[in-house]
Amino acid sequence: MEASVARVEQVWTDAQQAGRASKQDALLHETRKKAKATRYAWDAVAPAFGERAAEAASAWEEVTDALGELQDAHTATARLLQIASTAEDQGEPLLTYGILIGRIADQGDQARVRGR
Repeated sequence: MEASVARVEQVWTDAQQAGRASKQDALLHETRKKAKATRYAWDAVAPAFGERAAEAASAWEEVTDALGELQDAHTATARLLQIASTAEDQGEPLLTYGILIGRIADQGDQARVRGR
């Protein structure tokens, strides 16, 4: 388990040090995948190791859920920006798109904090 946790921590650290947002997003997605593997490992040993392992699995589930929400926020923001661009080309008002993007960005920020 220690090696699995170390892999998650390393990718997380790399993500925090990434300069470009797209690079950070990709590394955070990798962090989620490695955290999910760690979660499943804890789930697998929980019957043999008891409550402590089950609690660890639950904690890792929270991490993967939060990072999943962050990934969802990035995906939704990218799509909304595409839709807003099309709306702008059509002369439609953009205020609603800006509000939605702002709310989703806030949710992503909160998910990032929870994932940490």
